Amino acid sequence: MFKQNAVRLTAVVLVMRYTGLRIRDVVTLRKDHVRDGKLFLRTAKTGTEVFCPLPAVVTDALDRIGANGEHFFWTGKSKPKSAVGDYQRALRTLFNLAETPRVYTHLFRHTFATELLMAGNSLETVAALLGHSSTKVTEKSYAHWVKGRQEKLEDAVKNSWAQMGTVDGVQTHEGEA
Repeated sequence: MFKQNAVRLTAVVLVMRYTGLRIRDVVTLRKDHVRDGKLFLRTAKTGTEVFCPLPAVVTDALDRIGANGEHFFWTGKSKPKSAVGDYQRALRTLFNLAETPRVYTHLFRHTFATELLMAGNSLETVAALLGHSSTKVTEKSYAHWVKGRQEKLEDAVKNSWAQMGTVDGVQTHEGEA
């Protein structure tokens, strides 16, 4: 039983980490919503359709679960809120054992979003993947990452000028060029 719980918790964490889904959407994830290495579902909160490719580490973890029924992590017999609470408690215990008290399940969603933004993706793309009803919601939570990305882009341009010798002594956000 312990090994199966570890397999499930691993899969829950990986799905949250690589999809940006809320824990309820992960816990109630239907098997038929994962096909050909891709995830499709409507998020429970906004009803927005989410389509996201999954890395092999996630699909492999889902395959290892071996769950019966329609869902990966939930039997479908209890209320979703109860199942989510069970997973939240199990993950909180795991994070405490790992001595990471500041880690919580929503942090995986933030990691997913900030990595997308830092990789140069638009607010519109991130908003769609997170299931936000508008880019304003995304911007409110992640505007500082967009600003940081813009500063890095400006620094890259200024550094290229300095390396080519076209501009002397360009000051960047991280210091001198």
